[in-house]
Amino acid sequence: MVIIDLERGFKLAVIYIWAMVGNTFCGSAQLAPTENSVHYAVDLGWASKYVSEGRDNLEDGGLGSVEAVAGHRGFEAGIWYALADTVAYDELNLFIQYGVELEFVELYAGYTRLEFLKDDTYDNEFYVGMELICIPRLVPALEYVHSTEAQGGDGGGFVEFSLSVPIELLDGELVLEPYVLEGFDFGYASDNYDGFNNFQFGVVACYALLDGVTLKTSVNHSIANQDVRKDGDGDLTWVTVGLGVEF
Repeated sequence: MVIIDLERGFKLAVIYIWAMVGNTFCGSAQLAPTENSVHYAVDLGWASKYVSEGRDNLEDGGLGSVEAVAGHRGFEAGIWYALADTVAYDELNLFIQYGVELEFVELYAGYTRLEFLKDDTYDNEFYVGMELICIPRLVPALEYVHSTEAQGGDGGGFVEFSLSVPIELLDGELVLEPYVLEGFDFGYASDNYDGFNNFQFGVVACYALLDGVTLKTSVNHSIANQDVRKDGDGDLTWVTVGLGVEF
């Protein structure tokens, strides 16, 4: 569950969504903190594979998604719906989050309700994270996610540490952000192994088409560590594209 945000706004409760369907590095329906006004954002996205925790969640094909978010004074709430383009799969997420920006760090915490509609199953996820904002041209971030339904209902956690380097071009209209991240599984993705899960790297590009309208795309590669390989999975490469509107 990826954690990086290039724009200095607060992350969403579904910050991991663009890791799977476009990456959060340039923001996923991202809202900047404001004192009084309510802001809204909508994202449309598509990914050639539905990848999370270094695993392809679909037997074949990609995933399209739509996300809507409202934010006010550090609070954010929204909905995310995704539909597979080849196999029978869809997923609905409802989320709420609170974030605060301090002098050197951004902190956030939230809750996501996941409904796997065709399978008639669900999950509850609680998460906390931080992002250092005091290092020039380098964005370190750390996040922990806890699932109540992992390991047959016993619960499990997942940790991701990531580094990204935002590069602004064309007077800031185009942003390229190379990133690397390492995931650590603690009963979240696999019942068989705790520890190193996957190493992932890629490049995310965001281009401001109009005021408040952003085109987003990414190329990503995940290298399987022991946790993924013991589940019988391997390395993965996928691309994403999306369009975000904020108003």
